[in-house]
Amino acid sequence: NLNATEYIIIENETTGQRRVERGQQMYTPQPLERVSEIKPMIILNNVDYLYVTHTDTGIIDIVEGPVKFCPGPYDKLSDIQKKIVLKNNEYVKIMDENSGVIRTVPGPATIVLRQFEKMNTNITKAFEVNDMSAVYIFDTSKELYDLITQHGMFIPSPVQEVIETRKKMLLEQNEAMVIIDKNGKYVIMKGNDNTSAFFLPPYCSILEQEWSNDIEK
Repeated sequence: NLNATEYIIIENETTGQRRVERGQQMYTPQPLERVSEIKPMIILNNVDYLYVTHTDTGIIDIVEGPVKFCPGPYDKLSDIQKKIVLKNNEYVKIMDENSGVIRTVPGPATIVLRQFEKMNTNITKAFEVNDMSAVYIFDTSKELYDLITQHGMFIPSPVQEVIETRKKMLLEQNEAMVIIDKNGKYVIMKGNDNTSAFFLPPYCSILEQEWSNDIEK
């Protein structure tokens, strides 16, 4: 006696062929039929999915919810997986472990990972770039550092790695800083001219100075 969410696998002892019988029904086994135990169908909700390996062909399929899924006679099932749900200001990087290719998926999105895919980063919020905040990145394809200052929500491409967010330097009228540029030269930034507000450029660093008031000054 099979209810609406149950099934059995039947194998012909002579030919070895298998088939599935689904409920709801009363099933009477025929001569030379071997019947499995009664199995429950797989119930997948909106955010569920699983991988189905057809062992007779080697093909792998993905079954997404919501669905009441009845496996075939030669199917092998993975554990139930959860879809990745991204909000409007979020993104995630996903890597194909076979090819090594990385892709960036921005939200809003609902993602089902294909076979051999995995999350290369956690779900991350996009970076806000405005008058006071910039994003310092490294481009792995060009092997160059860059500073993103274009206003908006910044989501890195697959080849961009975010190093840090940088706040704008603000100098008062009586303040100054010394910046070491990529060529090792000293650049003086002063609060009483047009260098009073700036982002620290790529390949530059701040010169730290130690001052003393003692007899060894």
